[in-house]
Amino acid sequence: MLITFQDDDDGTGELAVRAENRDFAGRGAAYFSIEQLEEFARSLLQFPLNEPKVGIAGGYWSAKRDATLDQELLGIDVYPISSRGQLGIQVRVATDQWEGDRPELHQSAKLELRTTYEGLKKLSKDLLELIEGKLREVEFVGEDLGH
Repeated sequence: MLITFQDDDDGTGELAVRAENRDFAGRGAAYFSIEQLEEFARSLLQFPLNEPKVGIAGGYWSAKRDATLDQELLGIDVYPISSRGQLGIQVRVATDQWEGDRPELHQSAKLELRTTYEGLKKLSKDLLELIEGKLREVEFVGEDLGH
């Protein structure tokens, strides 16, 4: 997974993710507040993960329903998948869908990478440095503990 961040110098910025696993790949991007991204990065340090999942999602928000995404362009969820410390990172990416577009034009991908708490700790640190401008990109490689 390759992650980049473009700071808009107004407290927000575009987080872009290119993820691949086996023969599946996708790229997506969405705008987030820097505070929201920092909160997400810090939430990855929970041990054990206290909630069923920790996540972030962005895209086009509903004008009619509070806190509801009409179109999710980028979503990342982290959750435990075994009692041995194996974690899953689900990445969801999609293209914009505009009124009048043929539904077939809409592209999306959903895939899971596996990692450990140590891998998540490094991802958290790298994301914070990316947001602060200390890194240009974050490359994250999953780690599978096996069955």
